[in-house]
Amino acid sequence: MPRKNYLFLSKFTMRLIAIIAVLSDHIAFAFVMPNTALYSAMRIFGRVAFVLFAFFVVEGAVYSKNKDRYLLRLLYMYVIMQVLIVGVNLYDAGFIFQNIFLTLGAGASLLVYFEKKAWRKVYYLIPFIIAVTLNILALNVGIYSLLIYAGDYGNYGLLLIVGFYVTFILTKKLLAKYNIDPADVTTPAFVEPQVIMNSAVSIFLLIYTFIYYVLDIYSLTTFDVGMQSFAIITIPLLMFYSGKLGYTSKAWQTIYYVFFPLHIIIIAIISQFL
Repeated sequence: MPRKNYLFLSKFTMRLIAIIAVLSDHIAFAFVMPNTALYSAMRIFGRVAFVLFAFFVVEGAVYSKNKDRYLLRLLYMYVIMQVLIVGVNLYDAGFIFQNIFLTLGAGASLLVYFEKKAWRKVYYLIPFIIAVTLNILALNVGIYSLLIYAGDYGNYGLLLIVGFYVTFILTKKLLAKYNIDPADVTTPAFVEPQVIMNSAVSIFLLIYTFIYYVLDIYSLTTFDVGMQSFAIITIPLLMFYSGKLGYTSKAWQTIYYVFFPLHIIIIAIISQFL
């Protein structure tokens, strides 16, 4: 008798949720009155987005057949996004955005360096070093003119990506050690490889959020932990992730990457007329 599959969220579905969460967060930030229930709900739901982006950067760095092409795609989006951010800021200095693709691309460059194991190719580490340096100077040292060049979510975001990666690799080694076969229908559902992987990254996210929350209590972080603590609502999504692609096409890939700068442009334009 075939084992029931309770993992019903594909990569396509999770990415779609991430896009909707980003839109919810940014619409609330730009147009909804703060300190209202609607504002809080929309921004709390928005915490889901970066966690999923970080998670899929890890999968991209590990599973991409052409890792250099994957990095270049993130680099292109970083350049487009940075030009947009600088342009908007020059038009109105009140618009201060940070570049999420700096965080995602820098994190991916570090992971690809370890995945390739070409230790002499240290140039893969340059984006990560630049991102950490900019984040420290802008967010910790207080050189606020660099804020528009820093990475969105700062070093919190970079560490989240690294943490997901370390959890991913350690769990894969654990699965290999005990030789758990996903095709064996007699294997209990709770020890399926994907279930174990989902549980591992969920536990990491819970611990990571708790650590940042404690650091915030003692004022040891400049990151907005109060809001970001709601990132733990991503855990149910991670737990039901199937590991399967779901719907995929070149058009969808383009939409997934282009959406971010495009929706920022639209929100910025609309805000000028309100």
